[in-house]
Amino acid sequence: MKRSLLPALLPLARPRALLPLLCLLALPQVAQAQSLAASDVTETTATITISNHTGAWYYKGNQNGAQCVSRTSSQTTADLTNLTGDTSYTYKAYSDSSCTTEITTDTTDAEFTTVGLSADTPGQNTATLTLSNWTAAW
Repeated sequence: MKRSLLPALLPLARPRALLPLLCLLALPQVAQAQSLAASDVTETTATITISNHTGAWYYKGNQNGAQCVSRTSSQTTADLTNLTGDTSYTYKAYSDSSCTTEITTDTTDAEFTTVGLSADTPGQNTATLTLSNWTAAW
C-alpha cells in the first residue's frame, strides 16, 4: 500500500508556502459547454450525440407528433429512423421526461436536413436515352 508523503511534509512547510497550493485546490471546476450534434445523416436516418453531459437525458424533434425519448447516462447517442427525405429537423436535449426543460440554455441544438433528391439536381434523377435507327410499329 503506497502512502503519500504530503501528510509527512505538511508540518515542515511554512503556512505562507501552502497558500498557493490551497488557492489552487479551491478553484471551481469550469464546466464545458454541452452540445447536441447530428451525424451520419441520410434520406431516412440520422444519429444525434450529446457531449459533455452526465446523467440521464431526453430528446425530442420538432416534427408534429414527436415523442419525448429517454436515454440513460451511458447512452450518448440516439439513432433516428423513419425520417422524411429533404426535410429540415431540429432536435433538443432535455432534463425531464416531459421534454419541457432544456438541459441548459447554452446547449447547442442538433439541426440538420435529410438527404433528398431534387428536380433541380442534374445527374441524380435524370436519364438520357439515345436511339439510333429505331422504328416502332403498331
